[in-house]
Amino acid sequence: MKASSYNSTANSTQADATESAYLLNWPDIVAPLFQAINTSNFGVAFFDSLNRIAPIDSAVIMLFRADQEPIVLYDGLHPSEESSFYDVYLGGAYLLSPLYRRFQDLPSGFYQLAALEQQAFKQSDFAVAYFNQSGLSDDANFLHKLDEQTAIVASFGRQQLQLSFTDQELQQLHVAGPVYRSALSRHWGGASLPQVADLKASTQAHNQLKSSLKSFASSVLTGREQTVLQLMLEGKPSKTSARELNISVDTERGHRKNIYSKLNVASQAQLFSLIFKVLGKVAAGEAADPYAAYLEVD
Repeated sequence: MKASSYNSTANSTQADATESAYLLNWPDIVAPLFQAINTSNFGVAFFDSLNRIAPIDSAVIMLFRADQEPIVLYDGLHPSEESSFYDVYLGGAYLLSPLYRRFQDLPSGFYQLAALEQQAFKQSDFAVAYFNQSGLSDDANFLHKLDEQTAIVASFGRQQLQLSFTDQELQQLHVAGPVYRSALSRHWGGASLPQVADLKASTQAHNQLKSSLKSFASSVLTGREQTVLQLMLEGKPSKTSARELNISVDTERGHRKNIYSKLNVASQAQLFSLIFKVLGKVAAGEAADPYAAYLEVD
């Protein structure tokens, strides 16, 4: 699927009218944003400005670096999403996020997560692990690349506002994207990003999470079952996994059923809930298989 989040179905007359009305208010919308650059009020001003284009109620700005966990630069999360974000997303679910997995290969732009998935987003591993549980009804993201391995990401959406973004709102956000990405770049230059000590800690935590995911349940699953589990963690559907393993789809699905049975879960949602519960309690360095260590503690 093409890596773009903007797919307007509005007719050209509606789009032209919407854009005209939008541009008339443009100076009032962005002036407070640029006045807030290099001030402590930037995050608030950034999302207040966006809120005048499309109402939102939960937002966060993060630093993505290759081989490091995301670093929160600004927290504007709705209180009801905070626990899911800090415990589940930063606890390891970000490794399944289509935006995090692909950010190094994507150009700066405006994206929705569903447009980055190869399968129906609500059934994707990331949605099962985090998005569906977070309460979000829709998402939008500005990705600004600082270099090939570094990006600033402004993610925002609707938590209590249980409505999807309209085509007109998506069009306006798409058009406004370069301005908002420029503001992110001006505010968070090199000197404003987390210092080396923080980045080293972030790298260590990221590697620990990757190690835990790779070895998860290795003490109770067969080698083939663990391979199937890893492909699931990569977001691969059964047909894709079966093709990569050169086995039938029925055989691949049989392995999934065995994984569920051995881990005492009844669904993919329960499986990912277990994985991130374990990762939140057991450090990767404590055992070759964090699930085994979890069972001993629990």
